[in-house]
Amino acid sequence: MTPVEIEKLRVGLKKRRAELKRQKDNLLKVVMKSGDPPEFVIVKAEEIQAQLDGLRRDEEQLESQLTQARMLPSRDEIIEKFQGAAEQILAMERSSGAVLEQLLKGPIRAVPCQQFGRNKVVLRAEMTLLLSEIRIQGIELHSAGREEVPINPKIFQKDVVVDLFEPSIAPRYAMSALNYYNLNSDHRPTLEEIGSYLGISKRGAHLALQMGKELRRQGLSDPFVPLTEAPENASRRRPQQTA
Repeated sequence: MTPVEIEKLRVGLKKRRAELKRQKDNLLKVVMKSGDPPEFVIVKAEEIQAQLDGLRRDEEQLESQLTQARMLPSRDEIIEKFQGAAEQILAMERSSGAVLEQLLKGPIRAVPCQQFGRNKVVLRAEMTLLLSEIRIQGIELHSAGREEVPINPKIFQKDVVVDLFEPSIAPRYAMSALNYYNLNSDHRPTLEEIGSYLGISKRGAHLALQMGKELRRQGLSDPFVPLTEAPENASRRRPQQTA
């Protein structure tokens, strides 16, 4: 998930925690007034506390994910670096190979994938980037939030997957719709609420949530499954017939 998506989930958890805390405070008032509260009040208070503990763990996990997501370059930042490097490479001849070797570790791999639940086959590109603040033959690459290039920069690797296609609504938002749907088990959001959260239509939210649930049942989190052999009845683009 992106930092924006994680932040939205955090906001939802905070709202839920505030509501549970309000319910807990109301129960405490009942206990204080009665002195000998009914058994169901005690049970309800324990249930609320258990939910609060679960929310706290979820918030800690999201905080960790958010920190990690902010440390890694975004897709737009990676694309921007490639575009800048490409402009330099186009003006180079002998040195272009050295520049590419600095940006990539190993080759760019083309990976055919099949969309979950359909016979549609698409293509992805997989690559390993070497990221840091470095100067390479006139190309200056800066990581976010830094202005000076260190003398001995720390280089780290980042595996990147780039879709060489435009995914439709359902696979694009499947897991985001499911995560938002499961955010609060006591109050499931409506399709209108899911659509508003994701910025898509009610119909799109329905399709995305259905696919997300089916992916979860199959133990998957990615609607595009890498192929190891040619699938049966794979959809292919047919060439146009000429007169």
